[in-house]
Amino acid sequence: MLDDLILFIMKKKIALIALSIMAIFSFGACQKDGITTTDGKKVSEAVVKSFDKKFPEAQNVIWENKAPYWVAHFDLPKTKAAPAEQRSNSSWFDNQGNWQMTEHDIEYATLPEAVKHTFETSKYAKWEIDDVETLERDGIVALYIIEVEKKDASGKEVELELYFTAEGLLTKVVPATEDHTELIPEDLPEALKTIIAKTFPEFKLLEAEVEDGKFEVEILFNGKDYELKYTTDFEWISTKYEIEPKNMEAELPPLVFNAFQKAIKDLEGYRVDEIEVKESVKDGLIFEFELENDLLDKDIEFIFNANGELIAEKD
Repeated sequence: MLDDLILFIMKKKIALIALSIMAIFSFGACQKDGITTTDGKKVSEAVVKSFDKKFPEAQNVIWENKAPYWVAHFDLPKTKAAPAEQRSNSSWFDNQGNWQMTEHDIEYATLPEAVKHTFETSKYAKWEIDDVETLERDGIVALYIIEVEKKDASGKEVELELYFTAEGLLTKVVPATEDHTELIPEDLPEALKTIIAKTFPEFKLLEAEVEDGKFEVEILFNGKDYELKYTTDFEWISTKYEIEPKNMEAELPPLVFNAFQKAIKDLEGYRVDEIEVKESVKDGLIFEFELENDLLDKDIEFIFNANGELIAEKD
């Protein structure tokens, strides 16, 4: 009789344990199937599985829908937990669960030395650093973003984002934004990639989008940042890139360099801030020089054609 009672109790305990295990797995499955964004949209199982596979150590995950992408904001074990709106990492996935981009907050000290050198020798070096991030994208050049801020002459706060490659090339300066979704490039047709590669062999893609019925493509080639435009029929429209002022004598055509030197011989207190080379079907090849006078807070721009002729001067 006692043996039967003990056996009955053991069977009850085993049954309870089994039910508990099933409940745990069932709860986990419900959680997985029922994950929603901050505004109540259901995140697909494909997206969640892809995220879990890529970031198995993610903690404090919060989802957001930025159509057509799903964005996971999360912490990692090595990063300090943050309030809901200030997660240390964000990752973008498309509707099929394909990873597109990840943004990580990092410390300035961990930046590549080349990036720090370019920043610390730039005109933004004295601005206050507000934030530093890395931006990783699928098959695209990784970027480092330094967000800086300062007050202008009127006392208004100005916030900018500086985009660098790992080699220290400053590719873009834009107003600061909380949302970098637009940095996910659109897919380039293979035919267009082939056309670009004929002029820029083994180029690396930085950005790509279709705007106003044109392909706008930004690439990295031989250490330079090129902006290219093509029609939807893959006909070339324009090419634009910059020359470092310190390299202008070596990289500019002699006619243009000599003409520029002659044009500025009587200017005092001005420094060359930017040299932009533009070539297009419409205007041909032109060279734009932007000079700044920090003491007078003034800018002057000179524009030359390929023959060294001054075609415009703007204050």
